[in-house]
Amino acid sequence: MRAADSLPRLAAALIAASCVVLAAPAAAVAVPAWQAPVTISPAGETGFVPEVAVDPGGDAVAVWAANGPIEAAARPPGACFARPERISSTGTFNGYPQVALDSGGNALAVWLGSRGEIQAAVRPAGESFGPVEMIPEPGERPSVPDVAVNPKGDAVVVWVGGSGVRAAARPAGGTFAPPQTISAPVQYIFSLQVAIDPAGSALAVWQRQNGTDSRVEAAARPAGGSFGAVQTLSGPDQRPGPPPVSPQVALDSHGNGIAVWDRFDGGADQMQAAFRPAGGSFGAPQTIPDPVPGFVNGPGPSLGVDS
Repeated sequence: MRAADSLPRLAAALIAASCVVLAAPAAAVAVPAWQAPVTISPAGETGFVPEVAVDPGGDAVAVWAANGPIEAAARPPGACFARPERISSTGTFNGYPQVALDSGGNALAVWLGSRGEIQAAVRPAGESFGPVEMIPEPGERPSVPDVAVNPKGDAVVVWVGGSGVRAAARPAGGTFAPPQTISAPVQYIFSLQVAIDPAGSALAVWQRQNGTDSRVEAAARPAGGSFGAVQTLSGPDQRPGPPPVSPQVALDSHGNGIAVWDRFDGGADQMQAAFRPAGGSFGAPQTIPDPVPGFVNGPGPSLGVDS
C-alpha cells in the first residue's frame, strides 16, 4: 500500500509492470533478472497514482486512477497481467486508490470517491472485483486513504476527515464498521499510514502540523477493539512550512511495532525511529546514525519488518 498524503504525487501517465525471469549463468544458482516492462492500462488511456500489492504466493493486483474511474488488473503467479477491469462506480472523479492482499490472494481496494466518500471493493482470489461498498462520511471531506490487510483478511482503512484522523475496520469476509475518529482536528495532517498484524491489532501514524510546529503522532487498536489515545512520538520539527517528515509504520507477526520518520533539528535532517512492544506504548525516539548528515532530498524513509 503502499499504500496517503494530502498532496499526493502524480505517477507516470501509463502504468508499467515487470515480470521476473531466471537467467542461467555459469554458476549453479540461477540469478533473477527483470524483463522489459509491459503496459497494463488500456491503450490511449492516462493512468495516475498506481499501487500494487503481492501476496506470499506471488499473486499481484495493481490499481490506478484513469481520468474518472478506478481500474485494476490482476496477475497470477508466473503469468502476466490480465485485462484491466473498472472497479469504481461512475462519477466525475475517483482517485488515489490503495490495494492490499491477504495470504490467500483476496484483494481489498479503497479509494476516494467522486462524491467525497471513501469507497472500497473486494476481489476474491482468481475472480473479479465485486460491488462497491461505501464508507459514509457526511460532511467530513475525506482525504487520501490508506489500507492494511493481514494474512487472514482483517482490514483497517484510515483517512483524514474534517474532524481529524478517521478509521474503519473490516473483519475477514465481513463489512466495514462505522468510522471512528482517532485524533483531534488540527490545521494539517499529512502522511497517514496504517499497519495490521496477523491477530488484527493495528497501528496508525501521521504527521500533525498546528501552524507553529510539526510532530509525529500515533494511535493503536487492539484486535476487535477501537483505537486508543493518541501518543506523540517526535519532538517538534523546526523547518518552516509543511515539512517532509513522512512517517512510516510496520508491525511484526507478534504485534511489535516500529515507526520511522525524518526530523529537521534546525541544522540537519535526522532519521528517527521509535519502538512499541506488543500491547504497550512507544518508547523514546532514537536517532539513526547518518554517515553523511545533511538535508533529506526525497520522499522520506521507507520501512520493512519481517515476521
